Parts: sequence; structure tokens; C-alpha cells
Amino acid sequence: FALRGTSTSGNGNFGAGLRQTILGIEGDGPRIFGARTSANVSLDFFSDVSYTSYGTSAGIVRMRAGSIDFDWANDSVQVGMVTPLIAPLSPASYATVAEPSLAGAGNLWTWAPQLRYTHRFPLQRGNRMQVELGLWDSPAAGYNSNQLFRASSPGELAEQPAYETRISYAAAGDRGLQFGLGGYYNRQAYPGYQGYPGTEHLDSWASTGDLRLPLGHHFEISGEGYRGRAIAGLGGGVYKDIVTGTNPITGASVLQGLNAIGGWTQFKTRFSSSLETNFSIGQDNGFARDFHAVVLSPTASATQLRARNKMVVANFIFRPKTYIILSPEYRRIWSSPITGTGSTLDIFTLSVGYKF
Repeated sequence: FALRGTSTSGNGNFGAGLRQTILGIEGDGPRIFGARTSANVSLDFFSDVSYTSYGTSAGIVRMRAGSIDFDWANDSVQVGMVTPLIAPLSPASYATVAEPSLAGAGNLWTWAPQLRYTHRFPLQRGNRMQVELGLWDSPAAGYNSNQLFRASSPGELAEQPAYETRISYAAAGDRGLQFGLGGYYNRQAYPGYQGYPGTEHLDSWASTGDLRLPLGHHFEISGEGYRGRAIAGLGGGVYKDIVTGTNPITGASVLQGLNAIGGWTQFKTRFSSSLETNFSIGQDNGFARDFHAVVLSPTASATQLRARNKMVVANFIFRPKTYIILSPEYRRIWSSPITGTGSTLDIFTLSVGYKF
């Protein structure tokens, strides 16, 4: 997000780091009930930033993602810490690895525990249709009422998992045509919320679409779109499930689910096997009517007031050797509150990688 400057924050900064380094382990196991078994885990160093002395060099190891997989000829079962199955794509970037590119600006991405079942329908020439069903542990929306311990998210307090489904088509190969439609539902519970004697319940839902379209050997268009409500746990709705305030007529406390719409698209050009460029744009937009349905607190924070986030990204990815990666990138972010003036941010990054 782009944050407004203050008298003490300055107008910019310069920094460097190695915390987006990823270490991964993969293994293949025996066949169980006819299924080929495998597992993987990836670690990075982007856990909670230490604000103590020398904090910039005090990286903390984090389990980024991981899964256990059971694969039959046309069926698969996966249990792991992975992305939601309704949002399988992400823009290409080596500058934003700790969180995927366009996170907070149209890219639903949040890694969380998930149980996924997939059934594939083989078609001619290696093409396939597939249906996926999943149960997901919806994470908290960036807020934690307990400063010492992790608190249960509103989705977990509803005492049931979130439900996902996706139907898709994919052509043969890693770069072929792919498109899909997905759906998501999660029941949220807010016990003892201000002014409510019992538990307030809220239906969280999302409809999604994704596309990867190759244009010859050198060009590709990809992207995702969504429309939903209370989808902060997925990474949408400007990371807010609800808008809180008071009823403009009665003055009673109000909890309003935030509707949101957003998505992203990327245009890729492959000049050769060692050089490509990517241009992407994304936006996440909370509905103004939900903000205006309540009287917001005069002390509401910038996070609570944020209603729209848009981002443009352009990068080169150059691999002079199969194990060396050089990638300059430019990002521009526009963040807008429901009232007041928005903020912009320009980010220039040079990423250097070694892949082994």
C-alpha cells in the first residue's frame, strides 16, 4: 500500500535485503492404495520483522508453503499450506516473493491450510477438464485482538471450514491455454461484538475467474478476476472483511460486510529462453456503499478507511545462465481512502538470484 508521509517519515528510502530467499525440500514416497505419494515444504526468511536493534539483519525463518500429495491416474488429494484453489495464478516477479506480485491489488493469494480433491477428465491430445473441491482454513484478516497469542479468525469461530470449488480446462503443456471458474463460501462469527448481546454471523463468499492465453510462442496474457464479500482472508477487499461504525439513524454499533471487486492481468513477452518482460496491472476495490452505510469513527485509522488499491508493475527477467537471475522492476501504487486524499508510491527494485 501507499502510505501518506508525515513530518518524520521522509519522502522515500533506500534498502537491501536477502530475506526473500526460498529454500525448498521435495520428496517422493511409496505407492499407497495405488496412489503415488509425494511431499514438499518451502521456507523463507520473511516472518515477523524484528523491531529490536539490528532488526533488518534479524531475519526469522518462516514455513512459506508445503503439502502432502496423493496422485492417482485421474484423481488427486492434497493436504497442505497452499494458495486457495480458486486463485491458481500469480504475476511473474522476483521483487515480490515474500508475498506474490499485486498482493493487495487484485491478486487473491493467501497461503493457508487446505484439503483439496481433484478429478481430471482426460481429453484428446493431452488436454483435460478438471473439477476441484476444497476445505480451507480462512485466516484472520490482518487484525488480531490478542497482542500475545494468535486469536481465532471469524471464519474459525463459525466452527466450520470454508468451502471452495473450481472447474477448469487446460491444454497440454506448461504454457498452454488454461481457464477456470471458481466459487468460495465461508461462514463468519463475531461473538460479543460491540453492542451485540450474542454472536453476529456474516456470509463470506467469492466468485472467481482465471485465464492464461498464449499468443504464439512469444506472447502470453494471463489474469484473474473476482467479486465477493468479506474476503480479506483471501487477500481481497483491501484486507478488510467488515466496516464498523454506528447506524446513522439509531446510533447503534454496526458491523457491515464489505463487498469487493477486483482482479489483475499480465502481458508477457518472451524474447528468448533467457529474456522476458512482464507488464501487469491490478486493482482491489471495496464498495463505497458499504462504507457510507455506517458513520465511521472520527478516529478510524488509515487501514480502516482504505477503500481502493491499484498497482502497475513492469519488469525484465534475464537469465544469462540457467542458475543466474537478474530482474529490474518498477512498481507504482495508488491507495485511496473512502474520504480524503489518496497516496502514491514509486518503487524501483533490482533483484539478483541464484537458483540451484
